[in-house]
Amino acid sequence: MKQAERYMKYSTAVYGPQMIAAVQKENMGQVMFSEEQDSVEDCIAAHVGDINAQAILVTDMEEGDSLECLRHVVTVDHAAKAVVLAVRGTLSLSSVYIDVAGFAEDFCGGQAHAGMAHMARAVWRKAEASVKDKFFQFPEGYSLVITGHSLGAGVACLITIMLDYEKILPSDIPVKCMAFAPPPVFYPLEAAQQAVQQTTAYVHQYDVVPSLSCNALRRLLKAVVAYDQRELSTYERIRIEYGYDEPPEEIVSAVREASKETLTEKDGAPWLAIPAKCIVWLEQNEDSKEYSTVLLDPLQYSQRLVDLTPDMINDHYTNVYEAALHSVISGEAVQVDQEVEVQLTQSGSESNKD
Repeated sequence: MKQAERYMKYSTAVYGPQMIAAVQKENMGQVMFSEEQDSVEDCIAAHVGDINAQAILVTDMEEGDSLECLRHVVTVDHAAKAVVLAVRGTLSLSSVYIDVAGFAEDFCGGQAHAGMAHMARAVWRKAEASVKDKFFQFPEGYSLVITGHSLGAGVACLITIMLDYEKILPSDIPVKCMAFAPPPVFYPLEAAQQAVQQTTAYVHQYDVVPSLSCNALRRLLKAVVAYDQRELSTYERIRIEYGYDEPPEEIVSAVREASKETLTEKDGAPWLAIPAKCIVWLEQNEDSKEYSTVLLDPLQYSQRLVDLTPDMINDHYTNVYEAALHSVISGEAVQVDQEVEVQLTQSGSESNKD
């Protein structure tokens, strides 16, 4: 869990100084660097801790995102004896294109989310030379850690699968993937057994992103249709949908049964799952505000219905992931403001909700 806390900081840091500052202000009450005076590398080093700016080798950290290649950072972390490849999640509207391109294509012996498979190859093409160069300098005992949050986590998972399937790195280099809030991106998991064993995923509370896939949304639609087909007056629907009344048991049963129905197979829509050996679910006690962990099976998790809760977006922010991991390690209760605001300066790149 201490490793998870450290690599989650990398996954926040790759979003850039403004996101780092927002998270530090929310979680610690102060910003640990100067946005005006410090370089991007200084900001990352200040957030992760125990690394220096000179250890950050590649910074593809321009504001906004690119449809060609996700922003990413390569760092040598001597304290962890690791070369770290951190991949940024969605920070601008252009990246939504990748998120919604949810159909699958052939990838490394299985099928993968098409948009993220494209991004996995693009990120590795740009980062490969730097990663390999550092392993020539540190041949003994260093591992490769691939990490990211949200879209970046999904791409990190697919890079891990690609490295193993295509035997890109020497076999004596250990590879580990730490994925925070990853969407389901691969099928079947049996086609990538070694990479799956190298990957651990982390999900905070009712974060909606790890449940999003074509088939999960198809199942959700079945449940919605089952509800809409019930004979209710407009007044009754308003009372139920705004939480004033509980839905009748007959409706609850109909929705529950519809959500369990077997889906017919669709081309390009396999039942994608998070390719990890386990999902560490970060659960907060409502009374004590302390966090604990529950280990979940990725295949079973992929079959669940999307949780439509008021916090399904708020539970996705990087600051709540950092706070939850810190709480698990320290045993301290945490209460954080989930409304993290990041003001981007580049026109057309204002979205920070992923």
